[in-house]
Amino acid sequence: MQIEHYREFIVLAEELHYRNAARRLCMTQSTLSKHISALEGHYGVRLFERDKLHVSLTSKGSILLESATTLWNEYERSMELLSQRDSSRQTLFISGTLDNPSDFSVVSLAVERFGAVNKRYAPHFLPCLSTEIDAQANLLRTREADCAVFNVNEEMLSTLDDAGDFDLVPICKMKLDAVVGKGNILAGREELGIADLDGCTLIKLVGPRLTPTWRQIEKQLVSASVSFGTKPVAASSAYDYMTLDPFDNVLIIPRTSIARQTGTARIPLHESELSLSFGAVFPKERRTQAIDDFIGILRDCFSEMLGTIPSI
Repeated sequence: MQIEHYREFIVLAEELHYRNAARRLCMTQSTLSKHISALEGHYGVRLFERDKLHVSLTSKGSILLESATTLWNEYERSMELLSQRDSSRQTLFISGTLDNPSDFSVVSLAVERFGAVNKRYAPHFLPCLSTEIDAQANLLRTREADCAVFNVNEEMLSTLDDAGDFDLVPICKMKLDAVVGKGNILAGREELGIADLDGCTLIKLVGPRLTPTWRQIEKQLVSASVSFGTKPVAASSAYDYMTLDPFDNVLIIPRTSIARQTGTARIPLHESELSLSFGAVFPKERRTQAIDDFIGILRDCFSEMLGTIPSI
């Protein structure tokens, strides 16, 4: 899948007509159809419903549209900035693998605020399509990015940073919720501790975009000597768990996620026992005041966002 597929998806969502969209994009209908199929395959969901007369967005297509529009706009802006590196403002490139739409919006807001208060820099958010930590490290090593923000902790960073080339600055702890079926014995609880998951079967979302998140959760459960089973479920992105029914199992998701499961209960997990670490990573030798200032603004933005999450 290529990033241009997002633009094609956006145009088709506007036109809701393959021929008209293909004409706008200067490509054949068959090529457009192949690219949309590739995008659907990447996320593992149907984005459009199509019959002989009509094309319409699915519910998951509507969810993706907002983030895809933001991502494409940021990509176009990055290309513009890259072509203007000789401008009077220095560039600051922030990369991130933010599959959760809420996280994406917060980082974009932090980039905007940084640019507004620091006129010496032209900041830009550079979304990375891979959630693997080595993909972020490669962007930093090749100087395509100055700083990377994503779900990461010290242990994860150490797996690729044997030479100690990177610094990690924690941004915040992401609170988690457990989603269970209404008939689950845990459904009536107001809050769960990590020990309450002992003996449960947890849904393990399997896919390259979800693996780093699961690793953090799994490590904390093992460290707490929690005995649990897993039920692997193929998934391509955070969008997949928005409508996933856990049945008799337990699904753990970030509290910032907008889940739309019906017939389920969503229970907060005690944050001191189970959470996700979100941090900023950058090369030690290239740490600047600009990066420190951006991290401070990013912390403030996440604090504002986490403070507005409604109680469950």
